[in-house]
Amino acid sequence: MTNLLDMDSITVACANSEKAGSSVSEAQQMDQNRVGIRTLRVSPSGKHLASGDRMGVLRIHDVESMDEILNVQAHDSEILCLEFSKPETGLQLLATASRDRLIHVLDAAREYSLVQTLDEHSSSITAVRFAANEGKVWMISCGADKSVYFRTAQQMEEGLEFTRRHHVVRKTTLYDMDVEPTRKYAAVGCQDRKI
Repeated sequence: MTNLLDMDSITVACANSEKAGSSVSEAQQMDQNRVGIRTLRVSPSGKHLASGDRMGVLRIHDVESMDEILNVQAHDSEILCLEFSKPETGLQLLATASRDRLIHVLDAAREYSLVQTLDEHSSSITAVRFAANEGKVWMISCGADKSVYFRTAQQMEEGLEFTRRHHVVRKTTLYDMDVEPTRKYAAVGCQDRKI
């Protein structure tokens, strides 16, 4: 797996920017201004370090050797959140969320192969969390579209699939979220300075 994006759309975007009068050096200068790691997460086992950069590239490193295990153009804009599933879920997943409104769920046990892509949010996704409660595995996400989505994992014939169970809309942008230890409640930090 080298690319989760449609390369044709990237080629068209590059061609359009060249038609608009952008020179190669201007494009390179813009790329240099946009580089940088945006988010980091260590796997629960402590063996892998995941990083997402401002260009949408996901990298996985072996913590012990710092060898790069994976380097993939996962999103077409910056990755805002990475989240590994907790051991109590019984799954080894990594979720990546981006400004491009997509969540990719990857199977860490199968060389980070793609499990599912979710596109329910209508704006940047700022946080994704996994939780296990009452025999169910949940994935919760929130974003700048003022929405919180609650999904449960189901084993289908094609493999694991997250299905939406609940959708809540707030009055302001949602910046971050965490699930408390009993896994009954999610706390969300909002633009209006409220939780």
